[in-house]
Amino acid sequence: MDGNGRWAKERGLPRREGHRAGAESVREIMEACKELGVEYLTLFAFSSENWSRPAAEVHALMALLERFLREKAKDLDRQNVRLQAIGQLERLPAKTRTLLDSIIARTASHTSMTMVLALSYGAREEIVAAARSLATDTAAGRLLPEAIDADLFSSRLQTTGIQTCSSAPPAKCASPISSSGRSAMPKSSSSKKTGRTSVKAICSRPSKSTSAATAASAHCETSAI
Repeated sequence: MDGNGRWAKERGLPRREGHRAGAESVREIMEACKELGVEYLTLFAFSSENWSRPAAEVHALMALLERFLREKAKDLDRQNVRLQAIGQLERLPAKTRTLLDSIIARTASHTSMTMVLALSYGAREEIVAAARSLATDTAAGRLLPEAIDADLFSSRLQTTGIQTCSSAPPAKCASPISSSGRSAMPKSSSSKKTGRTSVKAICSRPSKSTSAATAASAHCETSAI
């Protein structure tokens, strides 16, 4: 999560200590989001740009991710939280990817909240990949240019399958994003001091006028600051 390195530097600590402190904040953030009624929590854990960092730091981050996954798996089970991941996951070390996949499968039936790890993720890369997919289909004659709209573009994004969970009632799995591509609910901001680092959560929560199906869904994205 962005800011961990700066947090450590301000305290005269190695960067890896900042990353460790950020990882330890997750349980408190997860519990806070559940209390707020948040249905989707996205943690930007490792940017695609982070691969350019020193090899020793990248190695330490992957080791920290593995430790995080092993230690938090029981928390996910206890709190009935489903784990998903987005990003260029094929770039992760084989050991890390295997562990990640096993916990995603293990928590697939959990329904109280979905926690998404953005790993080796870049928003621009995702947009480019979606645009390239549409361009490829258009060039091959499988898609007419005039058929491309916001909904079709959205269907090519990595988050498409995240907002569906077959084992939960429809209201529990309602998409937090409206058909216009914007949040269907007003956003509120909360900040939680963890004792190690300050984590700001930007959450979507239902308004009084929101329909019952939409109100059952909320969205939260966090980053360490």
